[in-house]
Amino acid sequence: MRILFICSFLCISTLSLSAQVSIGFKGGVNLAKWTNIDNYVDVYNDILVDEFLVGVNVGIVTEVNLYQELYVQAEVNFTHKGHHPKQLVGTHIYNTYAHFDLYVLELAFLPKYKYSWDSFGVFAFAGPSVGYYINCTKTKFSSRNGEVNETGRNYLALDTDLFNRWEFSLYLGGGIFIPIKDSMEVFFDARYLVGLTDVNNEAILQAFHLRGEELAHRNRGIGLTLGALFDL
Repeated sequence: MRILFICSFLCISTLSLSAQVSIGFKGGVNLAKWTNIDNYVDVYNDILVDEFLVGVNVGIVTEVNLYQELYVQAEVNFTHKGHHPKQLVGTHIYNTYAHFDLYVLELAFLPKYKYSWDSFGVFAFAGPSVGYYINCTKTKFSSRNGEVNETGRNYLALDTDLFNRWEFSLYLGGGIFIPIKDSMEVFFDARYLVGLTDVNNEAILQAFHLRGEELAHRNRGIGLTLGALFDL
């Protein structure tokens, strides 16, 4: 986790030596889910369909002007991702399933293009991120005759359970910004998250003789954020 802060500090410090820099904050929501879940059929022929998990997304943002309309945006984010399936649908009266909530500290570097008019502007960005899972919660549910009840909750020991600790992702997005003063602007952005690495720990899956190709999941999601930037 220290590596994320060190890399962020070094990159931002190097870029800011000869460029205009703004710093600010943002907050919003994630609509997250896993791949390879929809219409997943278990051994009892019950169907599992994933719902969007609605989670928080907050962060610190640094924007560096490289040349004219070209920028790079560095972010340190705390995000909530995971997997919230719907009730199992099948032929059984009694079913069980679980929600997984992953809490991630994330560093993103996003090359950015901005174009402005007198009163507002637009921007687009795309770039990589690296995340570090700091916590994972598993909440168990049971369904009997259509009635759903929570049956237990526990924290998973990352690296020793079925989840990796690190994640590499790609962000694609854009938004609008409005200058408030000469040295301040507010912005709204929407972004799509593409997970590049599996959530599951493949070595652990193999140790349990589980088939990784069936249990491999990656994070996907949509983020909506509102924030502000201040010139230094």
